[in-house]
Amino acid sequence: MKIFYLTSSAVALSVLVACGGSGSSTTSSTSSSVSATDAYPTGLAVASPSSVVISGSSVVAGLDIPFQQRFGDWWGQLLNALTNGDAHQLARVLNPFIPIATAYAAPTKVLESQNVSTYIQKVLRGESTPDATTLPLNGFFKSYTAASCYGPQVAYLNHNDGADANPAILPGGDVGMWLDRNGDQTTGTPCAAAQLNALMDPIKSRANASLMLGARMVALAVSGSGLPTTNSSSSLTTSFQSFINGILPSGTTADVTLAGITNNGSDSFTYQWRVKFTKAPKEMWLLVNLTHQKTTSGYTGLLQYATSELSANTQATAQCATSKKLAVVGTMRYNKSSSTQLDFSAREAPYCITASSDLVTDFATWVSVDSNKELDNTKTTNTDSKGWHQDGGGFKRFAASFNPDTGAGNYLFAWQAGIGDPNSRMFAVNSAYNSSSEARTLKAFFGFAPNMAATSNQSQLGELICNWAGPGNNKTVGHKRFQSQLLSLTSTATDWSFPTNLATDSKIRFAPTNSCNSTGAMNFDVDASGSLAAGEGAAVTNSLDGLTGTNASVFDEIKSRGFSAPSMY
Repeated sequence: MKIFYLTSSAVALSVLVACGGSGSSTTSSTSSSVSATDAYPTGLAVASPSSVVISGSSVVAGLDIPFQQRFGDWWGQLLNALTNGDAHQLARVLNPFIPIATAYAAPTKVLESQNVSTYIQKVLRGESTPDATTLPLNGFFKSYTAASCYGPQVAYLNHNDGADANPAILPGGDVGMWLDRNGDQTTGTPCAAAQLNALMDPIKSRANASLMLGARMVALAVSGSGLPTTNSSSSLTTSFQSFINGILPSGTTADVTLAGITNNGSDSFTYQWRVKFTKAPKEMWLLVNLTHQKTTSGYTGLLQYATSELSANTQATAQCATSKKLAVVGTMRYNKSSSTQLDFSAREAPYCITASSDLVTDFATWVSVDSNKELDNTKTTNTDSKGWHQDGGGFKRFAASFNPDTGAGNYLFAWQAGIGDPNSRMFAVNSAYNSSSEARTLKAFFGFAPNMAATSNQSQLGELICNWAGPGNNKTVGHKRFQSQLLSLTSTATDWSFPTNLATDSKIRFAPTNSCNSTGAMNFDVDASGSLAAGEGAAVTNSLDGLTGTNASVFDEIKSRGFSAPSMY
């Protein structure tokens, strides 16, 4: 079976745009035909490559593909099978005993990114209106919580690298993937998948909700006086306010202070909105900019968003000056160069602001951005008054180069909590998809990388620092070993699994020492139970992954296994 998702080529929704019109402020222009799918990014959503959802989930259930579309898919697959000489596919599509609807049923789990991007297209076309379930506004204010298998606090005795109080505890977040699975060690989700999902959860919630709100803005414009004409703008404050009111959480009010679309000319559109949410005593703000441009082969664009809680009783953060508050700011630059190639770069970090008046649509006036108008990871509060600071989770970077129809490609996620940390932590992932069996494979690699202020090799995964915070720690030992997990998801599976066995597919075990091994004198909490059993952690030899062949670095090693750094990282 093969999954099919609606793409921009599947829908051509043309809108006749009138001059001016109610609620529109315009400089001038003649009427023209504007395609909503040209004016907005179709087929774009953000999620971890390991994030999958049940085919019958609330959003997926709404993705009904009409018979005409299914027939078109069937015909396309017939031609594709004949062209490629794919006997398996040809037999499948020509089987007279399998109805088209059944032949194209979704597998047990589908990628969340494909699921959400398809739903956003339905919103864009006015076929679906988001509600409090499909667009929970509290998702804009999510914070990161690590998977329990990743980076637990680790108790130890008699550390091999130096004296310390006994017993002592290594702080959370420093020991990488510590358990093979999240939760139950027999049936739980493999740790790489669980932690990638956890890392991406806040960013995907904000980015996808922003994309969904923008799609709803387009639908509101289309159902009214139409998208603005060249070099003109349309205000949608009234209709957007009404929509927001309909999805507010209980006890919350909203004030939309800005909502509009600008046609910049040359197939470029800008979408902006600014909303104050109030739930006493809290006052929370949301600001979004999205500039999108159609290209000959696809589209490019930039999403910028900011969320902040500005309650009267909110305490100033440690890194911010007195009276200043925390704003979480994100950017996502994207480029769809063909129907099978999508690249994006997503960044997010905390910044200091004084009041809601700081949240202006020109982000460069209050946060440090680079030449691409993305957050500048090299600027911190130590070097720039508009730089990022460590309260609130630090700086996060996520980039991908992949096929949006299958999810196959390469993904890179790095994060750094402390401004002064010498390294960032990094996951590098290669995702593969078998169109015949519908099986998915993930090769996930974890180690440390240059810090966010580094001017070179930012995308290069390095070795695991086994003793990050323990006594006598050495962050430049040069053992060139790293963590890896090989995961698979068949078309009928309900979760990711290890295709062979833990010994070959989960190479994550080590002792929290400089050598990654322990002697018989040392004990540490191997199973993250919170207590030390007699002899636990004594004489451990690591089972980490390492270099093969003539590879000289960890980055060379993972490249030889199929990984390639995303071009927009």
